[in-house]
Amino acid sequence: MDGFLWRGAYRIRIFAGVSSVGRRGRQARPHAQPGTALGIFTGFSDVSFFLVGPVAGVVIGAWGYSSAFLFALASVLMSLGIVLVLRQMQDG
Repeated sequence: MDGFLWRGAYRIRIFAGVSSVGRRGRQARPHAQPGTALGIFTGFSDVSFFLVGPVAGVVIGAWGYSSAFLFALASVLMSLGIVLVLRQMQDG
């Protein structure tokens, strides 16, 4: 049973993004600090979790519950656009 639980925990760890800042990330960028990257990611996640409640409340209050889903879709598409622009800036 211990082996089964360990394999399950390892899969969850990979899913959570630990592998991206783990051993492979250090090999690709020897001077990178994975703890700093994870800390910045966590900080941005915390800020977004703090803001989503009040913003969703304002959107729902102004236009109804169904508009919250449309606002979420617009936010995701805007984020995807930002990622694509930043990636092209990095490549070119």
